[in-house]
Amino acid sequence: MATVQSQFNPLQKGMFVLIVLVFLAAGLWWVVSSSDLLPHYLLEKYLAKNYPDVLLESFFFQSRSITFPDQLSMNGAQLVLTRGENRFELSFDRLEITRLIPDWRGSSHVQITLEKLEGRWKDLSWNNAQTKMDVFFEDGKVSFLEGTWKLSRIQYGLYEFTEVSSSVEGDGHKVRFPSLSSEGYGGSIKGQFTLEYDPKLSYSAGLELQTLNLRLLGAVNPEVFSKVEGIISGIVAFTGNPSGIQSLEGNLDIPKGGMIKAVWLKPMVEYIPASSQRDELEGLIKKNSGLPIQQVSVKFNSIGEDSLKTEVNLTSRLVQLVDSTVDLNVEGGLKGLLLPLVLFSQ
Repeated sequence: MATVQSQFNPLQKGMFVLIVLVFLAAGLWWVVSSSDLLPHYLLEKYLAKNYPDVLLESFFFQSRSITFPDQLSMNGAQLVLTRGENRFELSFDRLEITRLIPDWRGSSHVQITLEKLEGRWKDLSWNNAQTKMDVFFEDGKVSFLEGTWKLSRIQYGLYEFTEVSSSVEGDGHKVRFPSLSSEGYGGSIKGQFTLEYDPKLSYSAGLELQTLNLRLLGAVNPEVFSKVEGIISGIVAFTGNPSGIQSLEGNLDIPKGGMIKAVWLKPMVEYIPASSQRDELEGLIKKNSGLPIQQVSVKFNSIGEDSLKTEVNLTSRLVQLVDSTVDLNVEGGLKGLLLPLVLFSQ
């Protein structure tokens, strides 16, 4: 009985099988990596593991590329995240994530670059943000990060500032912006801001206000700033959590004169001796008129949740106040002041 001899020896058979497997693996990788569903799937899995109450509502992009295993780039992306009734919209022109060589500690090192990042959450929005950060991971968690942020514009409610920039640093518990600076309303703001997110969300800031024009702020929010005019500088520090501001203190000056509503001095009238100046001040209060001032400085710090203790020094033609202490009730409490910084908080 005749037998058919194989024309392939065992080594050739092994090489043939290996080549077929390589082609199959390459084909499978091409199908998976070219699928638009892969980034959506990976982001959903990441959110489900780390933020189970955050949902990915939509995710679109114009193009992307993967250089396995070291680089991912994406262009023209838009995504929407939701948490309860809160909605967070984000878009960017380009994202690039590059895995670098592990450092001497064995930490994973990733470099992230974002261009023209735009976002909106409730009354907060920003435009044309640029960032480049180095992020280090240990056991799958962020151990350290550092980089820079620049934004062309940031707006919260009625207020808008431009040319915002800062270095950024952090770890698995907090992110810090130690060299924050911005421009707006004829002046600038410099300082630092820290956001802690583990174990509980909280924030703190120390800001230096430089020559802000209260008349320009009055045009934006007359309900608050129409009561004072002048060029203001000073220092403000505050701490808070998801419900809003918890503590507030500072020192503000209008050194070159301006105007305040005379009604603000109503609590002081009874301490002014009977005189023509007192009569004139009472007349301005009744008419809700402004009182020209040569100089004013105010120190303040929060007392409890709804009041501020202030120490006022004021010089004007009608009245002079030296270290006058006044307790002010804050309508709505401190929680309604500034920005309650919590994304997706309930």
